[in-house]
Amino acid sequence: MASPLRLRAAALLAVFSSLQLVACGDTPTGPDPVQRITELPRALSAAEEEVIGAGNRFAFDLVGRVVRPDTNVFVSPLSASMALGMTMNGAEGETWSQMRETLGFGELSEEEIDASYRDLLELLTGLDPSVEIAIGNSVWITEGFPVLASFQDAVREFFDARVETLDFAAPDAAETMNAWVREVTRDLIDGIVQDPIDPDIVVFLINAIYFKG
Repeated sequence: MASPLRLRAAALLAVFSSLQLVACGDTPTGPDPVQRITELPRALSAAEEEVIGAGNRFAFDLVGRVVRPDTNVFVSPLSASMALGMTMNGAEGETWSQMRETLGFGELSEEEIDASYRDLLELLTGLDPSVEIAIGNSVWITEGFPVLASFQDAVREFFDARVETLDFAAPDAAETMNAWVREVTRDLIDGIVQDPIDPDIVVFLINAIYFKG
């Protein structure tokens, strides 16, 4: 029997796949589920379909790299993709191109990638009324570290991200970020930022997902 950790990882891995199955018009075989999604609220754009396909390939590649026999692994490829997608807005040149290649986005422009993430966030959280999905993104910047306003605006607009400046040396800095994680995940994840925070860290980009279904 699969462990709870593996079941959770699989559920998160399936989020991208569910959209692709509906978009392609596949009909699942076997016993009918209690409720089945038969169509999307709207047609997907070509860029959105490419991002979904890339998301599936990235997910299976990531899981294949981190999962080892007889070990429990809790990994969310969607979280990794979202965090890297946000980070791309702060990259340029060869770095940006390599990140696009890693995520499998082909020749999509930054504008197409950002818009697709934004639209897919909206679709995922309202796709199936029998499934509850909450996806939260946040960017936490240490006081005094300069971050372009254009980057902050982009992650707010396209990833619905909370952007905050914190004194990372303050005793409550880690708890502030962990409280946000608990809020998004309905207390299922207590926190991911360790205290004290390494003084070399200047920015945290955090994605948190709650999935119930």
